[in-house]
Amino acid sequence: MRLTSVLAALAAALLSLTTAHSAEAQPTREEAIRFLLQASFGPTEPEIQAVQRLGYGGWIEQQFALPGQKASSRLAAHEVAGANVRNIHYRDYFWDQAIYGRDQLRMRTLFALSQIVVVSVDEVKFIAPAYTNYVDLLHEESFGNYGDLIRRVTMLPVMADYLTYFRNRKANPVTGQQPDENYAREVMQLFTIGLEELALDGTSLGDETYTSADVEGLARVFTGFAMDGRSFRDGRLRKHNGGELLKGYPGVHEPGPKTFLGTTIPGGLAPEESVSRALDHLLAHRNVAPFISKLLIQKFVTSNPSPDYVRRVATVFNEGRYTMPSGTEVGDGKRGAMEPVLAAILLDREARDERVAQDPKYGKVREPVLRIAQVIRTIVDPNALPSVDGKLPHYRHLSRDNDVHNQTVFSPPSVFGFYRPGYVAAGTQTAEKGLVAPEMQVLTSDQIIGQARFYTILFRPKTIAYLDRDDARLMQLAQRPDTLVEALGEVLTPGGIDPEVRRRIEQAVGEIELRGRPEQNRPRLLRRALIATMMLSTTPEFVVQR
Repeated sequence: MRLTSVLAALAAALLSLTTAHSAEAQPTREEAIRFLLQASFGPTEPEIQAVQRLGYGGWIEQQFALPGQKASSRLAAHEVAGANVRNIHYRDYFWDQAIYGRDQLRMRTLFALSQIVVVSVDEVKFIAPAYTNYVDLLHEESFGNYGDLIRRVTMLPVMADYLTYFRNRKANPVTGQQPDENYAREVMQLFTIGLEELALDGTSLGDETYTSADVEGLARVFTGFAMDGRSFRDGRLRKHNGGELLKGYPGVHEPGPKTFLGTTIPGGLAPEESVSRALDHLLAHRNVAPFISKLLIQKFVTSNPSPDYVRRVATVFNEGRYTMPSGTEVGDGKRGAMEPVLAAILLDREARDERVAQDPKYGKVREPVLRIAQVIRTIVDPNALPSVDGKLPHYRHLSRDNDVHNQTVFSPPSVFGFYRPGYVAAGTQTAEKGLVAPEMQVLTSDQIIGQARFYTILFRPKTIAYLDRDDARLMQLAQRPDTLVEALGEVLTPGGIDPEVRRRIEQAVGEIELRGRPEQNRPRLLRRALIATMMLSTTPEFVVQR
């Protein structure tokens, strides 16, 4: 064998080893923390160690294997106890899992999907089993399939009630009444294809995706649906049937053809078949992959992803498969499979390369719920478990204080969610650079101040019985201001903060003097932890995820 051939073979072998090592390289502690800021509700010590031990891909695979807890399993305990399930109990379920749950990636995805495929719990006829079905559906399809989510949510009575196609009748030529167009418009604009024709990389091609005629044609599909009853008029939503799906009534369903987006659903079909064919056509649209991929990237990683980032994730969305660093392939090859899409988002080089994170255009403002959750996960006992039957606390200060948080879980003000994905914050540097900053729509000076005040609640013994706070650790750290600020800052502001700001925080903490016996210093030590947490959580380095 020639020397050149030997050298070429050796070089190839070395490259292979280098590539394999790179794919399996264990994250540093700082890298693990940054990853968990994107993939969870905040780093805890067990999760940091798990990411370092398993690697990014290994941690994601582990998350895919966790079953998690559905809303129905938690809410059943209220019914067993004879209590009526109310809106706040859904939020209790969410906070319980976000704070203590091990299935962090599923819950982050559930939260993201609840803001894309929106049903606001405050704006539907509240029948507990009906809304529970919606939350459970988000739970199941978070690691399921986006297309299946749309198909299934369309047949839920809460969606039909929220977007007003519940008991929607066919056109009446005598009165001039036409089918309600609400869901037809929103399922296109918000849930699937958006307003503009897109390239695979999410850039606009300059044309509108649909016209008013398309909305009218699709609206004819969503007619004749109510609950199972003796008749269409009798098919009302009641407590005993809230857990059921919609039933189609052929006599009230639009009988003629329904034309939209270049296809025609023939007349004479059963209502359910009309819906099935219409959604199949809609979900096959080329816009779905880039439109939904970009929305999910914005929820997890960065508000202004590059076209290449969107294209890579959209390609995985279309293919339904992704190869993990371990060599394991996730996804069933079905378009819209969520597991490969989530892996592609979190493992993409734009998500993981810290050099990319230095670009001023990179990152996202963290919405109030994510900031609150991370602060709480920083101070609670990481070994505590989610509530189970017999221990069902109300996270009252998290579930009701919308005036403080400006974002109440499961209660967006409209089908457009809490904020628009294309929101440009007027008069800001991001606007000057042509960047969107979606979460800035709910981030106000009053909200930041109110949220800082809210943290005092987390340190009041009488009002935080629902939290398993790790006081022993906090008091140990608070013995020294520099140690406390360094430990909290490691997870709250992992990229570090301005040295002068850090000095001022340490100075403020140090002004709370310790005196007397150790047991007498408990309130002072916890106050130190409170002051450090409040000040760190109002820094730009905490508010902005990079």
